[in-house]
Amino acid sequence: MGRVKAIARKSSKPLSRKVVPLHPLAATPSSDGGLRPRRGKLKDPTTPKRIQDPSFMAEVAFSHWNNFLEHGSLPELKKAIKIDRQLIKLHSSTKDPREFEATENLGVSLLSLYEKTNEREVLDEAQGLLRTALAHMPEGHPSVARAKINLGNAWRARSELMGEPDILDIAIDFYEAGLSDTPADHPSWDMEIRKSCLARSLIARGTPADLSRAMSLMATKAVRGNVQLQLSSLPTRQNILGLPVPDLTAGIRRITDFPSGCGGFADIYMSEWIQPRKGRCKVAVKVLRSGGSNLNNPEVHEKLEKLLKTEVGIWHELNHPNVVKLLGTCNGFGPYASMVCPWYANGNLPCFIQKHKSLIYSERLRLIREIASGLYYLHTNAIIHGDLTGANILIDDDQHACLSDFGLSVLAQDLELPSMSQSSSSMGGSLRWTAPELFSFEENATPKVSLFSDVYSFGSVALEVFTGDRPYHYVQSDMEVLLKYIVNRIKPARPKGIQDDHWQVVDQCWATDPQSRPSSRSLSGLFTCIE
Repeated sequence: MGRVKAIARKSSKPLSRKVVPLHPLAATPSSDGGLRPRRGKLKDPTTPKRIQDPSFMAEVAFSHWNNFLEHGSLPELKKAIKIDRQLIKLHSSTKDPREFEATENLGVSLLSLYEKTNEREVLDEAQGLLRTALAHMPEGHPSVARAKINLGNAWRARSELMGEPDILDIAIDFYEAGLSDTPADHPSWDMEIRKSCLARSLIARGTPADLSRAMSLMATKAVRGNVQLQLSSLPTRQNILGLPVPDLTAGIRRITDFPSGCGGFADIYMSEWIQPRKGRCKVAVKVLRSGGSNLNNPEVHEKLEKLLKTEVGIWHELNHPNVVKLLGTCNGFGPYASMVCPWYANGNLPCFIQKHKSLIYSERLRLIREIASGLYYLHTNAIIHGDLTGANILIDDDQHACLSDFGLSVLAQDLELPSMSQSSSSMGGSLRWTAPELFSFEENATPKVSLFSDVYSFGSVALEVFTGDRPYHYVQSDMEVLLKYIVNRIKPARPKGIQDDHWQVVDQCWATDPQSRPSSRSLSGLFTCIE
């Protein structure tokens, strides 16, 4: 079997499903039982007694591959690649029909190596090997569907390298073909990962039809209240985790006994992170408030801890200049693991704008473009923010905007965390930024947070950047905003000082028809300076 994003070596042993960020796919163990895992430390397959044993060599390569996934060790990946090359030569010399399996394994390993090195020749070889493996698979072989998805991963990587939309079209074609060839009884967790491969590429291409199709592919997750959030769109969250999230408990020292700030569902403690040989730096420890009732039920508490670990793992995988970076987690601040992030001395967007009221127009446009860039990055990773407001955008030391707290509203629902804003709805204090289609007074209605509702919220954040005021700032009551304005589709009034082209984009973000709103991909380019 070909190795894919999680793992796809033949083995009768249950396989770890941790993955690397480039190609999110996992293959299932073979029905024929595959290779039996050996106990203890595996010997070097290059010894004379083992060099001609392809089964043992494949098992050792699998072990190195698994170590790479668990620990991110590049030497382990290179060892797997070396053995894969030896296996191909051995299969070729004996005319072994299993050669295509080793060929695909090598192709996937090289695709992982390309992600680490960004060397084009590595991608070229990986893509060539995956093509060869697919071409030599017997018709109707159960690995054909996975091989097509793997080749789609390679084409998507090439599209990102070359920046050519036509290449992304080829990736999407392979994903479509792979899904079409996947049997209906295929394991659901892996099916969701395969769907996510296609959904991410459709989002990247960004046509209205693509976005609609992507939304249909992305799984939904029911939460309390009358809103269904799609942040579970990422395939079976535990299947896309890469390296373990660092536990920084030993190096974290609390500076203050009281929170330095309070968000909707968490308190922020100013702390220090002490690193050997690197000194110390100021960090923010985000502590989720406990609901209380869950703490008395060990079974529920354990389940919720696993959920938190999964959500934190996804955040840790993200890496973008306009998305807040998760440094790790720590214990000792609350009943759950707390999240450690850089300290943002400039605070959140509303505080920054109020402090810099004389900020020139071009700088406000820059902030809006950075917010758009961060949002598009989340969307291309099949993550819906779900709670995009000015308060959830932090400003770093160089005055760049960074998105934060994506998915926290969903996590808070599942953990039943008490909110600082219980006054008006399940949306808490963020309803002024919330798309009107997410509010329904009909029984059994289940509106869905989507890519389009994120764009609506983006329009409200852009208004906030331009004016320094929250949406509908001229209305004091949140409930009045909801019942009199949002439900009746009355948009915020146009303030003075916004150029026509830019106001037109903001207004389009609030379009009644969600699919008429701009894509997150286009937003950054729509807020340029007009001379």
